[in-house]
Amino acid sequence: MTIILILLVLSTMMGMATGLTFKVQALIPVSVVIAISAAVVVRSAGFGPVGGVFAIAACLVVAQLAYLAAIFFLCKRELLLHDEIDGDPGKPGKQ
Repeated sequence: MTIILILLVLSTMMGMATGLTFKVQALIPVSVVIAISAAVVVRSAGFGPVGGVFAIAACLVVAQLAYLAAIFFLCKRELLLHDEIDGDPGKPGKQ
């Protein structure tokens, strides 16, 4: 059980780092790396095929949710930066 939690935390960190640094195309190789490394770890830990598939799928889902959370954080921060106290609109509002 501890191995699964460690894999989930590492997948979350990789998804967040990808979301904060790269675009969505980078999620494909990151997902492949997560799936292969999780498969190796789960296989070496002695999990069965059904448990291994569920663990790998959970790692991929957690990584993609972390990616979405990071993107949401970046977009929300950009929206907040456009709100100015002096009443002038931000760059998107000017014509």
